[in-house]
Amino acid sequence: MNPSNTEEAVPGIGRLARVFASLFPSWVSFTASQALIGWLVFAATSSAALVGVAFALRYIPLAVTGVPMGALSDRFGRLRLLVASNAIQAVISFALAAAALTKTPPVTVLFLASAGYGVADSARLVSGVNLTYDLSGRLGAMRAMATANVVSGIGMALGGVIAGVILARAGASVTATVVGVAFSAGAVTLVGLPALPGPTARGRSSLLSLVRAGLGLVHSVPVIGLLIAIALVVEVFAFSGMALDPVFAGAVFAVGPLGLGAILTARAVGRISGAGVVALVGPRTEIGRWLAAAVALFGAGLVGFALSPAFDAALALVWVAGVAGVIVDVLEQTALQAGVSAASRGRATGLWVLTVGVGPLGVLEVGVVAQLLGARLAQASNGLLVAIFGLLLLGKLGRRVRSIATASPPQL
Repeated sequence: MNPSNTEEAVPGIGRLARVFASLFPSWVSFTASQALIGWLVFAATSSAALVGVAFALRYIPLAVTGVPMGALSDRFGRLRLLVASNAIQAVISFALAAAALTKTPPVTVLFLASAGYGVADSARLVSGVNLTYDLSGRLGAMRAMATANVVSGIGMALGGVIAGVILARAGASVTATVVGVAFSAGAVTLVGLPALPGPTARGRSSLLSLVRAGLGLVHSVPVIGLLIAIALVVEVFAFSGMALDPVFAGAVFAVGPLGLGAILTARAVGRISGAGVVALVGPRTEIGRWLAAAVALFGAGLVGFALSPAFDAALALVWVAGVAGVIVDVLEQTALQAGVSAASRGRATGLWVLTVGVGPLGVLEVGVVAQLLGARLAQASNGLLVAIFGLLLLGKLGRRVRSIATASPPQL
């Protein structure tokens, strides 16, 4: 095969590789910028509560802007939105670098930066997922989405290491500069990439009407409503459990900071390995049962982790939860786009981004329950709820779950 014809022989794969090359530094910067903002807020206030506020401000915009960003993706194109999101986050990072040159920036500035990052995250998540699906070609939608999750997992893990080392050795201003350079790389990597063909929502409809139609997908397309319900349960009652990791490391298992690092690493390795497995398996047309089983396994892994008598066993169960969690994400992201026309995929993905933005409510819930009843019971009860929900999806709700499917995108 002539190397110059590789992209034509495997439609979309060359462009998909460019998208992954853009997403990788963005995910590195995502984690590094979270660490940077948290560190600066704590340095300015010595308040764990205000660090939590900064964290929440990063995620709350996802709930507000997810569907509007999806509408922008449908109307103006995925590539433009992805480039713009990286460029905006680069500007925020360089502004932080300048503000942190001589002193710690005011908390209000840091809060605004966190919220600004969150709005741009919303655009990047929507457009990145859309492009991964649209360009999957012969690789298959599930494999492409799983590969994207491997890229994000490795990028996030590397971002944490980079942020820790640079903050310790060079300070906040240099860290913010590195974050800005990485976001800039995410934008520049896409320069010159041809725009995608295919239908877009370019009619006379206003952006507001597109947003309304996107929100209406929950009712007008039953499978979308079911997928969003599943995503809400998992985001609020499963992924929120990560907020208790420091409590388990410090008070439950008494393993200190090194133990906390081990918990975080076990979960990250679980996500990477789980996404890798999905990327290697053959495409599945109907994935409803797989999704329900992954939800049940996610909940069971959390219950086991919470009640584990030994730390080594707990790490193994965190790994299981990480594997199950990424399988849920991959199948959700793929099935949501398969359930609608190409012109609505941005808004369908925006609904999923909205559920991620609702996640802080779960963090608040599990934190309050842990304060009242203990971390073990809080984590176990949430995990049990998720496991039972997954089993219901396999049982009484099985007929509805079987309607969830993936579809091969058009060859581009």
